[in-house]
Amino acid sequence: MKSQTSLLNKTLLSHFSGTIFWLTIVFMALNIIALPVAIWIATFDREMYPGYEIAENFLFQMSAGQMVIGMIFSAFLAMFLLNYLNDEGSSDFMHGLPVKRPAILIHALAAGVAAIVVPLMVTGVILLLERMIFIPEIALIDIGKWFLYAVFVHSVIFAIAIFAGFLVNGISSYADDYTGAVSAACCMGTDICFGKCTVRRNFIIIH
Repeated sequence: MKSQTSLLNKTLLSHFSGTIFWLTIVFMALNIIALPVAIWIATFDREMYPGYEIAENFLFQMSAGQMVIGMIFSAFLAMFLLNYLNDEGSSDFMHGLPVKRPAILIHALAAGVAAIVVPLMVTGVILLLERMIFIPEIALIDIGKWFLYAVFVHSVIFAIAIFAGFLVNGISSYADDYTGAVSAACCMGTDICFGKCTVRRNFIIIH
């Protein structure tokens, strides 16, 4: 029987995957345009230029744009995945599931890593097909190096963005608590003159 506190929750994975689905599709499309399509455009008429040679680091030169796109995507990915911290409905949904808070973070990170790796794998397969059909000069090991380097760079940016998101939310939460405490003190002070009051976090209701 599956434990209710299992770290693998399909509902949670589906929620996070759905949150970033279209963002991931856009990233995949931009990846394909920025690298395989760009390489094909740069080399499709090379037969017209006698003595034309492809540089040894041609793939890495062409991948600069894709790297920039990937880093921007990784930062937005973290923002989308951590949005549940600021959305009351999503937060209630998360904490209503039979999973612990660390498990929620694990599912968010798993969805994020998958959103990074899968589009890069698709791009890598297209590069392999290009190598087999159009551009044999691109070494197989170069494609492998590009893939590993891209995964590493995007994952590092994603991790930094996740950390920054938690840091910002922590500061925001502290500010909310401080504001609530000051409001509560003011409410209790004015209660003597104006009647009873009920204090809740971030809300003051005067009776």
